[in-house]
Amino acid sequence: MSEVLFAPWVGAKYEKAGFKGLRVLVVSESHYGPEKSQRPTVTPETIKALAQGKKHPEIEKRLKLHAHYGKILASMHGKGGTSGITMSARREFWDCVAYYNFLQVMLPKSRVAPPAGAWAAADRAFVHVLTVLKPELVLVYSKRVGQRLAKAGLGVSMTWVHHPSSGFTYSGCNPRIALALETAIQRRAQAAQLVAETAWHSDFRLWCEISSEAEPAHGWNLRADRRDEVRARWAFDMQQARSRISEHLRSRNVSIEESSHDNLLNPASSQT
Repeated sequence: MSEVLFAPWVGAKYEKAGFKGLRVLVVSESHYGPEKSQRPTVTPETIKALAQGKKHPEIEKRLKLHAHYGKILASMHGKGGTSGITMSARREFWDCVAYYNFLQVMLPKSRVAPPAGAWAAADRAFVHVLTVLKPELVLVYSKRVGQRLAKAGLGVSMTWVHHPSSGFTYSGCNPRIALALETAIQRRAQAAQLVAETAWHSDFRLWCEISSEAEPAHGWNLRADRRDEVRARWAFDMQQARSRISEHLRSRNVSIEESSHDNLLNPASSQT
């Protein structure tokens, strides 16, 4: 059990092939939207719709690809944009990586401060994500999250660049990403003979299954008679997920006061 509320996206090829032979975990900051849109499967649903261009079976047209995911795709390939990148290549890329939003709360819009305790909860959840996904490289697309994790000392290679919607430039980000990938590839090659068969946590298979079975996001382009049904199911799923987390905190004897402390990932760090 853990405090992970929104299951990460785990591409079908993350475990074996990876990206350039590496298990790469891409981290951004948060999901945005109304509270009624929260559900544990929001990340894989969003990746399938807005990054891979897949269509929900109950809507007429697929949702428009989002620039956030296009910039991640292009920068990890050393390109200055997505021109010339086919839909097939987009889908292949996202099948090779894992993706996770650090904050485990959906914010109403960008540049809105998260609620009290959100950073501390995110710290603890991320420790579990690292344990489960066993990335060989963490690429953080958020200055605020990246600087926070850099202070924490993760025990895994990590590089951060600016968020695709704030301060991001290909000229500034691509060299940092390329160097991080090259260094991680070299480190993996040097340690190849020492790497034992990976024993996966049970949540790894669960998250793989969630990613595989999630339907692409529909953007509320559903028939009116289906919307209330979907909202009710999401609300129930969120209630179940929050109950699981509350039980987890009680089992660890984490008090409300402790759970709202903002420096649990590294007591010496501070919010950035």
